[in-house]
This record gives sequence, structure tokens and C-alpha cells, in this order.
Amino acid sequence: MFKAKLIVLMALLLMVIYITADDFTIAAQHVEKPFILDPTYSVTQIIRPSSWFIVEVRDPSGVFTPGLATATLSCYISGLINISLKVNGYSSQAGRHSINFSAPMFELPVGGFYPCSLVISDGRNLLFSEKSLYIYNKSLDRLGILHISDIHILLPTPIGTAYQTLTSAVFLANMLGDIDLVINTGDTIDRPGDAMLYTYYRQALKILLKPYF
Repeated sequence: MFKAKLIVLMALLLMVIYITADDFTIAAQHVEKPFILDPTYSVTQIIRPSSWFIVEVRDPSGVFTPGLATATLSCYISGLINISLKVNGYSSQAGRHSINFSAPMFELPVGGFYPCSLVISDGRNLLFSEKSLYIYNKSLDRLGILHISDIHILLPTPIGTAYQTLTSAVFLANMLGDIDLVINTGDTIDRPGDAMLYTYYRQALKILLKPYF
């Protein structure tokens, strides 16, 4: 009788372990969601109306269907407007999809760069890349660049912290009409490997109205 109970108990234990392991596998699959690898807020695309561009989608779990993809640009141009994109084609390899989109021709105020967020859907997955594209309609016979470097968030400085210095640079870039884009050449955080510091970095860039690299 004791052996029979022990066998039943072991069987139940093995079943629990199997179910738990299966749940962990499912949870791991859910974690690896598809996302837009390029463009992003830190490596933006700059396009004109009626031009095309490439979007890279990382798809670790193989759940995204590029053949069903639709996309919209949510842009701030004298107010918020949505622009539907056309899919020209795509290619897929090793969990990565390259999708060619084009923007329609439409009226755009002359003389500025206008920030857009990219939204892509395949009917099951919704992908979002905030302020990752800029549409422009201006002459580029000259290009004004604001260069920032060695931000070292959250390093103390004589006037506060490096975060405050970064936000000052962002306000300056927004204010100066002859600045077309901003380039950061590195050493962004002060503690290597501390990913949480990038939340401060992104918070400062949310108010930037110029393309950023």
C-alpha cells in the first residue's frame, strides 16, 4: 500500500514538474516578442513625401507575418496626423524581416523636419517605434549639425547633473532654426552595463524635435 501511494505521489510530482516546465517555455516564448530594430528614436530615418525606406523587424519567436504588414506614420505637422504607408516588398532571414515602405505624396510645410512615430501591424502583433522617422521639405544645400558627446548620465557637474546638461542641449537644438539634426558620439551613461540609466536618456530625448543619431 505504501509503495502504491509513493508511486502515485511521484507520478503527480513529475506531472507538476512537466506542467511547470511547459509553462516556463510558454512564458519564454511570450517574452521574445517581435520589435522594430531599425529605425528607432536614436537612429532615425529621414524621408521626403513620396520616398521609400527600409524597416528592420526582429522576430525571435517567428510570430510576425511580414506579408500581412500594414503601417502608419503618426506625425506632428501643425497638429497630429496619421499617414498610411504602402508596402513595396519584403525579405526574411534568420528571424529578421526587411520591409520596404513608401510614403504617399502630400502637402508639407516648407522649411522643417517633422517627427513621426512608426506603427506596424500584421493583424496579430502591433509594433511601435516612437519618433523614429522625420519627414522634411526643405532645401539641404546646407546642413546644420549639433554635436553632443560624453554625456555620462548621471555624472555630477558644476551646474547640477549631466542629465540637466543634456536637456539644455535638447532645448537649444529645438530653439535654433539653423540646426537640422543632432549627433551623439558616445559615452552616454556613466556606469557601463547599467541599462536603467538609459531611461533618463530617453526621457530627455522625448522633447527633442530634430532628427537624432
